[in-house]
Amino acid sequence: MTMVFGRWLDGVLRHFYTPPVESDPALRQKWFAGLAAQKIMPLLTRTAKSAEANGVKASCRLKENNGRLAAELVIVPRRLPAGARPPQLTISAAEGPHSLAIDYTGTFPHSGATGNFGAEIEYDTIQPSQLENKVVAFVALAT
Repeated sequence: MTMVFGRWLDGVLRHFYTPPVESDPALRQKWFAGLAAQKIMPLLTRTAKSAEANGVKASCRLKENNGRLAAELVIVPRRLPAGARPPQLTISAAEGPHSLAIDYTGTFPHSGATGNFGAEIEYDTIQPSQLENKVVAFVALAT
């Protein structure tokens, strides 16, 4: 038996034999807090640093929103119109089993009717394994 097989098998079994997170909001928040510390915030921090290194203002933080923990990434694209809300990605625990809620809000370049800036709102639920793809898609849309 290979190490990869063993980790895969343990992951599958852990997924099916963990408490039903979706039925207990406190468990869901505890699960999200752990995931935020281990995976989400390091990913968002790296993304913000990379954006800054490429001349794009960016920041990330962990915040509480209406009693729920959420991770946030904000990217301020070049030439954002005065008074426009910058693109914001918010990640929080979703209602489903081990799933995340992803929100894109703000003013994005190339989203307007004439190809200029335009407002966008997108909501999705994903599995943690899809997180990196969603962050990359958000950065592409925001820049």
